[in-house]
Amino acid sequence: MQHLLGAFDVLGEIDFAPLLTLDIERPHRRFLRDLVDHAQVPDGGAFRGPNRALDGVAEGLRAKAAETEAQLRARGEVLRERARGYYDDARVRGREYYDEAQERFDEAQRYLTERVQERPTQSTAIALGVGVVLGLLLAGRRR
Repeated sequence: MQHLLGAFDVLGEIDFAPLLTLDIERPHRRFLRDLVDHAQVPDGGAFRGPNRALDGVAEGLRAKAAETEAQLRARGEVLRERARGYYDDARVRGREYYDEAQERFDEAQRYLTERVQERPTQSTAIALGVGVVLGLLLAGRRR
């Protein structure tokens, strides 16, 4: 395992060591294990002789990593746009619900005002009755 980590350091600035812990498809995992088993880094830290084939593997890994990064960025952008659309829809719906509730409240307030103005004595008696009942309920809880 130690010789693989050294090989990854030689491949460039990309740290491939976390790939070994990812839950990836079996063929890719088998490839990485084969790479671990057969990679050897000379003391000089550079690939020489039969290990030159790993340079092509490294380039392939870099290309695949760049391709995967581009795909993830594209998918991230699509998801961001989709979320933005959901947010805008929710904001519009919320505004519609708020406007409708405000309209109903204003209508109820106008209706109540009209009824009170039509029958002020009856309205005062009703308000007094409601106040007495609430007072008795609240006083009963304190005892």
